[in-house]
Amino acid sequence: MARGVVTWFSQDLGFGFIAPDRGGPDICVDDVDIEELLPARKDGRPTLAPGQWVEYERASGTTSAGLAVRVRPV
Repeated sequence: MARGVVTWFSQDLGFGFIAPDRGGPDICVDDVDIEELLPARKDGRPTLAPGQWVEYERASGTTSAGLAVRVRPV
């Protein structure tokens, strides 16, 4: 699994971006792809915080920005 740090995440919109630790462009992450439920929003949907380290897999065949799936806090 790849690692990176959350650069931005909107709880209202349910998505954000991860900067890969090996460099390159940020990768998009959607709250439905976060496996760990802590911390969670009041509605129970998972969330991430800027500066938080995560592990993820990059989905194949996605947009040029890439999409992180199976995202878990480290």
